[in-house]
Amino acid sequence: MSIAENEKVSFVQRLNDALTDELDGSNGRYRAPKELKSINADTDHAALAAFLTEYAKTPTTRRTYEKECERLLLWAVLYLNKAMSSLNRDDFIAYIEFLEKPDEGWCGKKKLRGTPEWRPFTGALSDSARLTAISSINSFFSWLVDAGYLAGNPLGIIRQRRKDIIKKDESSRKVNRYLDEVMWNAFKSAIEDLPRESKADEYRYERAKFMAVIMIMLGPRVSELSAARMSSFYDDGSGWFWNTIGKGSKDGDVSAPPDMIEALMHWRQFLGLTPLPSVSDTVPLLPPIDKSGKPDLMADGITPRRINQILDRLFESAAVKLKRNHPDKAEKILHASAHWGRHTSVTQKIKSGMDRDKVRQDARHSDMRTTNRYIHDEEEARTREAKKHKLRW
Repeated sequence: MSIAENEKVSFVQRLNDALTDELDGSNGRYRAPKELKSINADTDHAALAAFLTEYAKTPTTRRTYEKECERLLLWAVLYLNKAMSSLNRDDFIAYIEFLEKPDEGWCGKKKLRGTPEWRPFTGALSDSARLTAISSINSFFSWLVDAGYLAGNPLGIIRQRRKDIIKKDESSRKVNRYLDEVMWNAFKSAIEDLPRESKADEYRYERAKFMAVIMIMLGPRVSELSAARMSSFYDDGSGWFWNTIGKGSKDGDVSAPPDMIEALMHWRQFLGLTPLPSVSDTVPLLPPIDKSGKPDLMADGITPRRINQILDRLFESAAVKLKRNHPDKAEKILHASAHWGRHTSVTQKIKSGMDRDKVRQDARHSDMRTTNRYIHDEEEARTREAKKHKLRW
């Protein structure tokens, strides 16, 4: 069954309206006997909420699990008209195929969750993204079995099918989700076009500019950018570095070149701080704005969601600038996210001629093959040569 409801009703509201006793999981076909249950959850939605609390201290992992498991819940109820706890092996095979090419009505440009324009997907998922989705859902269902909520995990028995998703060795797949020079210039221009009529406007402009500098010079993940404090920057005597806790809670140091430190000094002086931070400086790198329109230097940094919201608006503005002369790039940048900043940073460093092993260290890649995925010299050379072949018609 496909979605046929009024387009003005959000997916979230459709789900809430559809969660009757038949579809909310309270009577799911594969529910375990109630006396075995060790969590306080009687519905699938409540079970998901309980699962997510296990990852309260790892927000990046929690967001991934929440996104992927919510997608499945939406698909089960609104697409199959089944409770999530009633899904069987064949249903999961169908879902894996759905991820490869979601229905058009389930896809759209990135919008705020809960709004009528929001869609669960932006398009077909890559092999890597589908593996992440399946792995996340499998972890969730395995946990539900351990918690006594489900009698078994249907996804866990699809062995070969999950391996078949990998069509190509990821180590050789080139990274294409980055801003090339044309898109990067349009993005910078979108920042320069931000209004600066009030103090709050001026602050938003300076913050957006500094955010872009960090993304390009340091290549952080959005969770790292949100959590960073001024004291993350330090000088060890040989030069400046930026310290962060990255993927897998691994401690990492990224070299901070002079342009980065110059931007940091400008940003700090704009905030009324000393030019350079001390080891005890707890001010967030990206402070929020309080109700009076002033930066709140005592609060936590703006959230990953807020960072993405700011960037989405800038990407949309950049797309408008690109639409006339570069419609393909305009369409591409509309699908960009904060993580594209990290990809752009690594790509720009390689193109600048930096030693590739030093690029690997700054990107915190454990394997050089990962860094090599950002090298596009061969593809660019082939493109240049292909232009020599003319259609003489």
